[in-house]
Amino acid sequence: MKKLMIVLVLMIAAFGCKKAFTPSLLNNNEHYLVIEGNIDGADSTFIRLSRTKNVDTLKTIVPELGAMLTIESSNNETISFTVKKPGIYVAPPFNIDASLKYRLRIKTSDSKEYISDYVPVKNAPAIDSVGFTANDRSVGVYINTHDNDNITRYYRWEFTETWQFHTPYISAWLAPKTPRPVSQQIHECFANDTSSSVIIGTTVKLANDIVFQSPITKIASNSEKIETKYSILVKQYALTADAYAFWQNLQNNTENLGSIFSVLPSQARTNFHCVSNANEIV
Repeated sequence: MKKLMIVLVLMIAAFGCKKAFTPSLLNNNEHYLVIEGNIDGADSTFIRLSRTKNVDTLKTIVPELGAMLTIESSNNETISFTVKKPGIYVAPPFNIDASLKYRLRIKTSDSKEYISDYVPVKNAPAIDSVGFTANDRSVGVYINTHDNDNITRYYRWEFTETWQFHTPYISAWLAPKTPRPVSQQIHECFANDTSSSVIIGTTVKLANDIVFQSPITKIASNSEKIETKYSILVKQYALTADAYAFWQNLQNNTENLGSIFSVLPSQARTNFHCVSNANEIV
């Protein structure tokens, strides 16, 4: 009886000391400009502009409206953007000259101008293959690629995945006494998703520029993604050393935190600058 009373007292004490924790947040009125996208001459170039927000703000994305964007080459050629939808700007395909450098210029609705550094054209080599390894716990998707000229060295990957799966229950009837015909079966579904993590790799420490079975994603063995059919489309980008350092820092700040062995978070400086205020973070 005494042991039971002690356990009850401990349980009451444990529940009694629980209370909501509301951290005191710094009220930062700075809404920094966020720029996302890649210049792609062979296809349309999409750039997303948004603003940072306080973590206690319910709105998930704050799009930047009314901006004017242009791509500028080192020989003074320009390509203008149009508005696709709020915060999304698009430029048509154009012929990229590998001997030139390019940058992005942005003028926001408050008349501020932002420009990036000029960067060289980096053409990614072709992907050799995309494969997978499987065990009892998961299926790991990997990529193989190489550059015979040994000049790429820094890589980044994105992917889009699509899969077929079955609903938990089958709707076999349209109405009482009216069976559903085979042509109207609705228990087979499709879903898709895009990569949300930073996937990068480098071969700078290797004699040859060869990427062998670099991990792309991992799928749990009980996931509906591999229940019936699964497809993945991987895009490969070639990076400069500075761009790779930026993505690596971003990866450390967003994915490699939370343990005593994690690196300390640091500011992810970009190659964008505000023309009127060099100290403004972009």
